[in-house]
Amino acid sequence: MPTNRKRIPRSRRAPISEMVLEYFRTGEEHLELQGNEWELFEVQSGCFNDNRKVPTWEEARSLIMPDWIAEHPGTRPFAWWAYDSPDELRQRLGGTGTPVFEVLADYETSTFGIPDKWVDQWSVDYYNGRAKDIHGKPIGTNYKDGDFKGVAIDKNDPPIFESQASYLKRHGLLTVSEKRALKKMPEAWEPEVVRLEEE
Repeated sequence: MPTNRKRIPRSRRAPISEMVLEYFRTGEEHLELQGNEWELFEVQSGCFNDNRKVPTWEEARSLIMPDWIAEHPGTRPFAWWAYDSPDELRQRLGGTGTPVFEVLADYETSTFGIPDKWVDQWSVDYYNGRAKDIHGKPIGTNYKDGDFKGVAIDKNDPPIFESQASYLKRHGLLTVSEKRALKKMPEAWEPEVVRLEEE
Protein backbone atom coordinates (compact mmCIF):
# COMPACT_ATOMS: atom_id res chain seq x y z
CA MET A 1 0.00 0.00 0.00
CA PRO A 2 1.52 3.37 -0.99
CA THR A 3 2.43 5.85 1.73
CA ASN A 4 3.03 9.57 1.75
CA ARG A 5 6.57 9.19 3.12
CA LYS A 6 9.26 11.21 1.45
CA ARG A 7 12.62 9.66 0.84
CA ILE A 8 15.30 11.62 2.67
CA PRO A 9 18.60 11.51 0.79
CA ARG A 10 21.70 10.65 2.79
CA SER A 11 24.00 13.56 3.25
CA ARG A 12 26.94 13.32 0.92
CA ARG A 13 30.33 13.89 2.34
CA ALA A 14 33.26 15.17 0.42
CA PRO A 15 36.06 12.62 0.11
CA ILE A 16 38.55 12.72 2.95
CA SER A 17 41.58 14.70 1.85
CA GLU A 18 44.99 13.07 1.63
CA MET A 19 46.23 15.58 4.23
CA VAL A 20 43.69 14.33 6.78
CA LEU A 21 44.39 10.68 5.93
CA GLU A 22 48.10 11.32 6.39
CA TYR A 23 47.42 12.93 9.76
CA PHE A 24 45.43 9.84 10.82
CA ARG A 25 48.33 7.63 9.67
CA THR A 26 51.24 9.50 11.23
CA GLY A 27 49.96 12.25 13.54
CA GLU A 28 52.11 14.70 11.60
CA GLU A 29 50.79 17.84 9.95
CA HIS A 30 51.51 17.85 6.23
CA LEU A 31 50.02 21.13 5.09
CA GLU A 32 51.73 20.88 1.73
CA LEU A 33 49.39 17.99 0.85
CA GLN A 34 45.99 18.68 -0.69
CA GLY A 35 43.73 20.34 1.83
CA ASN A 36 44.21 23.32 4.08
CA GLU A 37 45.27 24.25 7.55
CA TRP A 38 41.70 24.91 8.70
CA GLU A 39 40.58 21.40 7.71
CA LEU A 40 43.39 19.88 9.75
CA PHE A 41 42.51 22.11 12.70
CA GLU A 42 38.90 20.90 12.49
CA VAL A 43 40.02 17.26 12.58
CA GLN A 44 42.33 17.82 15.53
CA SER A 45 39.83 19.82 17.55
CA GLY A 46 36.57 18.14 16.49
CA CYS A 47 35.15 21.50 15.39
CA PHE A 48 32.25 21.87 13.02
CA ASN A 49 32.22 23.99 9.89
CA ASP A 50 29.08 25.06 7.98
CA ASN A 51 27.03 22.34 9.72
CA ARG A 52 29.23 19.66 8.13
CA LYS A 53 30.90 17.30 10.54
CA VAL A 54 34.59 17.04 9.78
CA PRO A 55 36.10 13.70 8.73
CA THR A 56 36.56 11.36 11.65
CA TRP A 57 38.64 8.29 12.34
CA GLU A 58 35.40 6.29 12.20
CA GLU A 59 35.11 7.23 8.52
CA ALA A 60 38.81 6.92 7.71
CA ARG A 61 39.52 3.65 9.55
CA SER A 62 38.36 1.35 6.74
CA LEU A 63 40.36 3.38 4.19
CA ILE A 64 43.59 3.17 6.18
CA MET A 65 43.74 -0.01 8.25
CA PRO A 66 43.88 -2.79 5.57
CA ASP A 67 46.77 -1.15 3.68
CA TRP A 68 48.53 -0.16 6.89
CA ILE A 69 48.50 -3.69 8.30
CA ALA A 70 49.67 -5.15 4.98
CA GLU A 71 52.51 -2.62 4.63
CA HIS A 72 53.50 -2.28 8.32
CA PRO A 73 52.72 -5.59 10.06
CA GLY A 74 52.95 -5.47 13.83
CA THR A 75 52.23 -1.73 14.03
CA ARG A 76 49.21 0.54 13.97
CA PRO A 77 48.70 4.09 12.66
CA PHE A 78 48.60 7.17 14.87
CA ALA A 79 44.79 7.42 15.01
CA TRP A 80 44.42 3.76 16.03
CA TRP A 81 46.61 4.48 19.05
CA ALA A 82 44.62 7.65 19.77
CA TYR A 83 41.12 6.17 19.42
CA ASP A 84 41.07 2.35 19.23
CA SER A 85 43.90 0.98 21.36
CA PRO A 86 43.19 -0.64 24.72
CA ASP A 87 43.28 1.93 27.51
CA GLU A 88 46.80 0.99 28.50
CA LEU A 89 50.27 2.27 27.64
CA ARG A 90 52.90 -0.01 26.19
CA GLN A 91 54.89 -1.84 28.89
CA ARG A 92 58.00 -0.10 30.09
CA LEU A 93 61.07 -2.32 30.10
CA GLY A 94 63.69 -0.03 31.62
CA GLY A 95 65.57 3.24 31.38
CA THR A 96 65.66 6.41 33.44
CA GLY A 97 63.01 9.13 33.44
CA THR A 98 59.55 9.90 34.80
CA PRO A 99 56.51 10.74 32.66
CA VAL A 100 55.19 14.18 33.61
CA PHE A 101 51.68 12.93 34.43
CA GLU A 102 53.05 10.70 37.20
CA VAL A 103 54.43 13.57 39.29
CA LEU A 104 52.87 16.85 38.13
CA ALA A 105 49.29 18.07 37.71
CA ASP A 106 49.09 17.12 34.05
CA TYR A 107 46.94 14.66 32.16
CA GLU A 108 48.33 11.47 30.67
CA THR A 109 49.34 11.91 27.06
CA SER A 110 51.01 9.41 24.79
CA THR A 111 51.89 8.89 21.16
CA PHE A 112 51.85 5.36 19.72
CA GLY A 113 51.30 4.05 23.27
CA ILE A 114 54.38 5.69 24.83
CA PRO A 115 54.22 8.74 27.15
CA ASP A 116 55.21 11.84 25.22
CA LYS A 117 55.90 14.31 28.06
CA TRP A 118 58.86 13.60 30.35
CA VAL A 119 60.28 15.35 33.40
CA ASP A 120 63.31 17.47 32.50
CA GLN A 121 66.24 18.55 34.66
CA TRP A 122 64.84 22.07 35.09
CA SER A 123 61.67 20.65 36.71
CA VAL A 124 63.73 18.44 39.02
CA ASP A 125 65.77 21.47 40.10
CA TYR A 126 62.76 23.79 40.45
CA TYR A 127 60.56 21.44 42.45
CA ASN A 128 63.45 20.58 44.75
CA GLY A 129 64.25 24.27 45.42
CA ARG A 130 67.55 24.26 43.48
CA ALA A 131 66.60 26.29 40.37
CA LYS A 132 68.03 29.71 39.60
CA ASP A 133 66.97 32.48 37.25
CA ILE A 134 69.21 33.87 34.49
CA HIS A 135 70.92 36.12 37.07
CA GLY A 136 71.78 33.22 39.36
CA LYS A 137 69.14 34.06 41.98
CA PRO A 138 67.20 31.15 43.52
CA ILE A 139 63.62 30.56 42.32
CA GLY A 140 61.06 28.07 43.52
CA THR A 141 62.21 28.67 47.07
CA ASN A 142 58.93 27.38 48.50
CA TYR A 143 60.17 23.87 47.60
CA LYS A 144 62.94 21.99 49.35
CA ASP A 145 65.25 19.14 48.38
CA GLY A 146 63.39 15.85 48.34
CA ASP A 147 59.94 17.37 47.68
CA PHE A 148 59.88 16.18 44.08
CA LYS A 149 60.02 12.48 43.22
CA GLY A 150 60.31 12.89 39.45
CA VAL A 151 63.53 11.91 37.69
CA ALA A 152 64.78 13.66 34.57
CA ILE A 153 65.07 11.58 31.43
CA ASP A 154 68.65 10.39 30.95
CA LYS A 155 70.02 10.59 27.39
CA ASN A 156 72.51 7.84 28.25
CA ASP A 157 69.85 5.54 29.71
CA PRO A 158 66.55 6.59 28.06
CA PRO A 159 63.24 4.87 28.83
CA ILE A 160 62.62 1.68 26.85
CA PHE A 161 59.21 0.24 25.95
CA GLU A 162 57.96 -2.97 24.40
CA SER A 163 57.56 -2.96 20.63
CA GLN A 164 54.21 -2.30 19.00
CA ALA A 165 54.18 -5.93 17.86
CA SER A 166 54.63 -7.14 21.45
CA TYR A 167 51.80 -4.90 22.64
CA LEU A 168 49.47 -6.12 19.89
CA LYS A 169 50.35 -9.75 20.57
CA ARG A 170 49.82 -9.32 24.32
CA HIS A 171 46.34 -7.94 23.65
CA GLY A 172 45.47 -10.58 21.03
CA LEU A 173 45.22 -7.95 18.27
CA LEU A 174 47.56 -9.35 15.60
CA THR A 175 45.86 -10.62 12.47
CA VAL A 176 46.66 -14.04 11.02
CA SER A 177 48.54 -12.44 8.13
CA GLU A 178 50.56 -10.29 10.56
CA LYS A 179 51.56 -13.31 12.61
CA ARG A 180 52.88 -14.97 9.44
CA ALA A 181 54.73 -11.83 8.31
CA LEU A 182 56.25 -11.21 11.75
CA LYS A 183 57.93 -14.64 11.76
CA LYS A 184 60.31 -13.18 9.16
CA MET A 185 60.70 -9.81 10.92
CA PRO A 186 62.71 -10.22 14.16
CA GLU A 187 63.32 -6.46 14.20
CA ALA A 188 59.60 -5.88 14.82
CA TRP A 189 59.97 -7.40 18.30
CA GLU A 190 62.86 -5.18 19.39
CA PRO A 191 62.05 -2.76 22.25
CA GLU A 192 61.59 0.92 21.42
CA VAL A 193 63.83 3.56 22.97
CA VAL A 194 62.40 7.02 23.77
CA ARG A 195 64.25 9.69 21.82
CA LEU A 196 63.57 13.28 22.81
CA GLU A 197 64.03 16.03 20.27
CA GLU A 198 66.91 18.32 21.06
CA GLU A 199 65.70 21.70 22.29
